[in-house]
Amino acid sequence: MLLRALWRGTLSLPYPVPFDLLGDNAKGWLQTDYLSPSLRLSRGNKGSLFVLVPESEPDDPELEKLLTPPPPPPPPTPPESLSRDPVLICPAQFGTAKDYSELVDALRARGHPVSVTPLAFTDWLRLVPAALTPEYWKCELAPETALPFYFEALDRAVDELASGPFAGRPIHLVAHSIGGWIVRAYLGALSAEKRAAFASLVTLGTPHTPPPEGFLRTIDQTRGLLRYVEERYPGAYHKELRYLTVGSRAVRGALKPELGALLATASYLPLCGDAFAEGDGITPIGCAHLEGAEQREVDAFHIAFVPGSGTRLLGTPWYGSPTVIEQWVDFLG
Repeated sequence: MLLRALWRGTLSLPYPVPFDLLGDNAKGWLQTDYLSPSLRLSRGNKGSLFVLVPESEPDDPELEKLLTPPPPPPPPTPPESLSRDPVLICPAQFGTAKDYSELVDALRARGHPVSVTPLAFTDWLRLVPAALTPEYWKCELAPETALPFYFEALDRAVDELASGPFAGRPIHLVAHSIGGWIVRAYLGALSAEKRAAFASLVTLGTPHTPPPEGFLRTIDQTRGLLRYVEERYPGAYHKELRYLTVGSRAVRGALKPELGALLATASYLPLCGDAFAEGDGITPIGCAHLEGAEQREVDAFHIAFVPGSGTRLLGTPWYGSPTVIEQWVDFLG
């Protein structure tokens, strides 16, 4: 079954037939007789008869595009051909390695060894204790209180790259969504010696700007974490790193009966104070860039998968889609 999903995408779901309850009634067969190239007769075991003829007109081109499955992944890249510097992908909230397989394949095809920060969907439950602190309710959370699980996963990934066959090569950080400002906090907590392991930071659809002062600051979804990062490590803070921020204007917030526009409106308002801004459907373009960073705009949506499941939304280009990657990947060298 296909469910019309966000941003013109479709989501493939199993049809909910209760086979166990139906028993033998769920069994059947269909016999099809080809009477001519343009006429078929199909009869089912329950007596149903179908007369099948070609459509007089082709399907709507937009629908055909949506239902076209994505191209198969490229063949595995031989390790000896991974001659470029390694990339460490830093996932969005609830994101896991299987969600980023498309991006991993594309980067490896270009010669980059790639790792994904080893986060499990359930790791995010470790945020719960932070919600019980006074700092949470005052919107004054600090990364060391809320994000140690993400920092620990980053440490494991970096250690693995530093001790493997690509040891000694500088690491490019590619961070998606809130992974971008979490990595900014992580880099700020490192010593200069440890920070020397990294060559660059690329953020994809990351909200970098804390909510504006006033009421919106009191309902900050990050509970002060983003403000903490921006106050201590503003802009392209670490001069030894190269920064690239990537944003989009694919969706304008609007009060109309369209799920993507309504979601964008609800997301843009608390982030930047403008419900009708342009952005990628989650992050408004005005929040996606850092001062002092190289800045690029692409035509992409914030996400094209259900985080933690690997399930993809067909017909929804995002920052990691093959055609979109080509608009920023050259930054990695």
